[in-house]
Amino acid sequence: DQHSNMLATLKVVSQDKFKQWIENGGGKGKFVPTAEAGKKLYFQQGCSACHSLDEKQDIGPSWKEIYNTSRSFNNAPSTKADENYLRESIVNPGKKIVKGYQNQMPSYSGLLRDEQINAIIEFIKTVK
Repeated sequence: DQHSNMLATLKVVSQDKFKQWIENGGGKGKFVPTAEAGKKLYFQQGCSACHSLDEKQDIGPSWKEIYNTSRSFNNAPSTKADENYLRESIVNPGKKIVKGYQNQMPSYSGLLRDEQINAIIEFIKTVK
């Protein structure tokens, strides 16, 4: 009764978008930033187009065994690829450009939620 008087926004989307929404929590519960969720995002967000999971040279650096290794840059002092560096690279990719690469990655600031970034980082930690 009185449902027609409720204030709500109805959003019509494709079946694929709806499935993705459900996989990301579906508006209920909290998205859990697991390595498995990060792997899905790796493909869904297009990371796989530039970052390989093996040692293959690509547009961007490989993610194979990158976590906690020392990284050298064209425009910044070397640092360890810890969680802070990985987050910064996703949100502000031009701040530290890995030697041998150009600044081609767009910022994902505002495109990914913190939980999604955390999931991608969890996935990167597992790439062996």
